[in-house]
Amino acid sequence: MPGPSKHGNDCRPSLEEAVNAILPQIQKFVSQYKDLTKLSWILIMLTIETMIANLYIQTRGIEGARKHLDELIAPLQKAYGPHNQIFDDSATIEVPYAQLPQFIFFNVLFSNAITQLCVSHEEEHVAAALLRYLIEIAANITQFPAYGVKFLMRASRDLQSGLYNFLTLGSI
Repeated sequence: MPGPSKHGNDCRPSLEEAVNAILPQIQKFVSQYKDLTKLSWILIMLTIETMIANLYIQTRGIEGARKHLDELIAPLQKAYGPHNQIFDDSATIEVPYAQLPQFIFFNVLFSNAITQLCVSHEEEHVAAALLRYLIEIAANITQFPAYGVKFLMRASRDLQSGLYNFLTLGSI
């Protein structure tokens, strides 16, 4: 039987239960903001990718986060073939100048919303809900759920390159 969580509950919910509780809150926030600003799904996915990486860094450290993302990616690479173009993560995503204010505003609001979710839910659970939502968005905009893997690969690559190292400076 699971032990007490960091949030004081007698028993932690299973990952699936937690994701099912968190996901509608994330979907509602993103849907409302997207309707208001017309921010592109690709930019929203980029923000979600960053939040997933940040949460996994908080719970697993940089190397642990990279390994976990690689573990999530490996079965899909095996299923689709490692040289499938879907796994080409080399392209950069540029924020169109016209959407820059909305993108920055969304990042701030989304970060705050995720921080609030982490007050009442385990960070790993919030990250898992974000991951599921990323895959759902990818499936909806491309009819190919594995497209979301590109974002996980980008996050893993960025972790490997040291892009997120600044997040651990305070814990040294």
